[in-house]
Amino acid sequence: MKKNLIKLQIGVIGAVLLYMYWPVFCWMIEQWENNPNYTHGYIVPLACGYLIFKKREILKKIPAKASMAGIRLFGVGMLLYLLGNRIEFVQISLFSFLVVVFGLVLFYQGRERFREFIFPLGYFIFAIPMPEYLESFTIPLKSMASKVSTDIMQMFGFNVIREGNIIFLPNYTLEVATACSGLKSLVLVTAVGALYAYLTQRTIGRKWLLFAFSVPIAVLANIARIVMVAMLASFYGEKLAFDFVHDFSGIFVFVVAGILLAVTGVMIEWIAKKRAG
Repeated sequence: MKKNLIKLQIGVIGAVLLYMYWPVFCWMIEQWENNPNYTHGYIVPLACGYLIFKKREILKKIPAKASMAGIRLFGVGMLLYLLGNRIEFVQISLFSFLVVVFGLVLFYQGRERFREFIFPLGYFIFAIPMPEYLESFTIPLKSMASKVSTDIMQMFGFNVIREGNIIFLPNYTLEVATACSGLKSLVLVTAVGALYAYLTQRTIGRKWLLFAFSVPIAVLANIARIVMVAMLASFYGEKLAFDFVHDFSGIFVFVVAGILLAVTGVMIEWIAKKRAG
């Protein structure tokens, strides 16, 4: 009887929350479809579900004990939702959904089970598009990417000069535009890095360390893309470089970043074992 009542409560609360959050969910899905920086958005909820599924055996061993702290957390989430609606800041409303869900889990499942849900549910934050004003960070990213790429090519003997974010080769002009600034690779690689670190590293410290490395790895992968485009243009002409940018550069960045993440993870494990003796 009690379990049926809890299921009924969760069903009613879920229906009300779906009604409340439906407009912001629609906005988020629209961003996933139209914002090139968040094409991975659909994958994130699936990853959250997979991570929760992986916890099923652990959760069976932990008894559910209601915690009133969940009510307070739920209340904070509702206040954030009202604030987001009031000032028309969709990201705050979406973040409030996470807080609300955390509050419900804490209330119905208890503190011990709640700990097991922190990352699987918290990972959803990588699906929330960042505010547009934060995308202004693409300006220093573009400058750094174009400068470092030019330095690397000059180091290898390429006849290349740079003016601002434009790289000039004898037969090709490469502009490091917003699409090539590295924001997309930064968003994607940090999302992948967080998941990879959580699944492969044993301690919290090592998880955070590998995740922190995902930021410079994303930058390096983007620089590698720019250098690759310039090299293709130098050796094989403008058409091949143009085709690479449109068809394969995203895959190239993902592969380079994936390799670097894997190597970094192995190195972290190796150093940890060395220190442990």
